[in-house]
Amino acid sequence: MEFGGKSLPEDYALGDLHVDGDLPATDLHIFSSKHGFMGLFLMGGGHFRLIASNPLSKPSKDTEPSLEELQKMYDMRSHIPAKLHNLTWSSWFHINSRMIDHLQQGRIFFGGDSSHVHSPAAAQGMNTIPAIIHRSTIPGD
Repeated sequence: MEFGGKSLPEDYALGDLHVDGDLPATDLHIFSSKHGFMGLFLMGGGHFRLIASNPLSKPSKDTEPSLEELQKMYDMRSHIPAKLHNLTWSSWFHINSRMIDHLQQGRIFFGGDSSHVHSPAAAQGMNTIPAIIHRSTIPGD
């Protein structure tokens, strides 16, 4: 079956972590600055999934984004003081937008991840939770 679509060339860093500080733990946060996009998606209990474009280091199959790099990217893109900690998982990725042509082949039905791929920001209840979109106002930005 054809898995049509495309991969976007831009690199992203991804990390599941906890956030302490002035960032409300009840909202989705999206930041845009000259350094790139960053989103923090609620996962519950002060736990967020951080997604950021234009990572500081060169992505490689032998490394993952470190807590220190994620903190630096947060500090560069957010005007809201916060300390990132307890990184439980991180990865590099490219956004793919792909879907099979037909959801059925004979007696087999395809659904979910077997039928499509998309940004890791999706499927986090983004349409059902409050969102705050920030335009960074970091001095010198």
